[in-house]
Amino acid sequence: VASLAAELRVAELPGSLGFVTPAGKAAQLATQFNGPPGALGLPYAAHLRSPEIDITGLVIPGTPIFIAGRNKTIAWSASAVVTDDVDLVMEELDGIGNFRAAGGREKAARRQELVRVRGGDDRRIEVVETRHGPLLSGLASQFHGAPEDTRISIAVRWGLNSLGTSQSGWLALARAANVAQAKEASRLLGSGPLAFELLVADHEGQEARYRAGRVPIRSAANDLPVRGWHGESRWSGAVFLSDEVG
Repeated sequence: VASLAAELRVAELPGSLGFVTPAGKAAQLATQFNGPPGALGLPYAAHLRSPEIDITGLVIPGTPIFIAGRNKTIAWSASAVVTDDVDLVMEELDGIGNFRAAGGREKAARRQELVRVRGGDDRRIEVVETRHGPLLSGLASQFHGAPEDTRISIAVRWGLNSLGTSQSGWLALARAANVAQAKEASRLLGSGPLAFELLVADHEGQEARYRAGRVPIRSAANDLPVRGWHGESRWSGAVFLSDEVG
């Protein structure tokens, strides 16, 4: 795991920050500033315009999600909330494409992904995935040349690939006309896999701060990697974080 993180140049201290200013304090329109969560990758500046919507802000590449932005009446900024939503799960492999489960053996999913490298050669990698998430051992061997253990591997179970979706909440936030409507959008964000602190300000001079998202409820302590073929790896539900703070 450590060698793969070094190869992928994972930031030692990923984090984020943000602030918003309601209309009337610094400008005629509500404004925002955001330093986005580093773990999500590099966001893109974008302007989305249609007869119903006009947004400027930062988007997660490949999605219509503005993690920070401004429409004609509100501005918002999402920063990361520190949560525990990642488990390392040990998977027992049989060498022929299956992994051990509570009721026997299950077949692991395999897919090819093309990683385009600017200024270098494109790389095609194979991702092997169990019901808990992608296996790290195969990726480490492909990226870093590390020897692959064909008997035991580590799967990464993360809220992003295990919990629900928050897309409807982000779209509702983009269409919100004031802080009250942004609060309703934050409740939809609570269905998603990631936890955020949402700062919102509007043209009426109102401002608010919400927590949105959810984290898993585990059936046992997970200070160390858990066994994927035992009940200790199960997530029994989720805790919703949607509320107003500050």
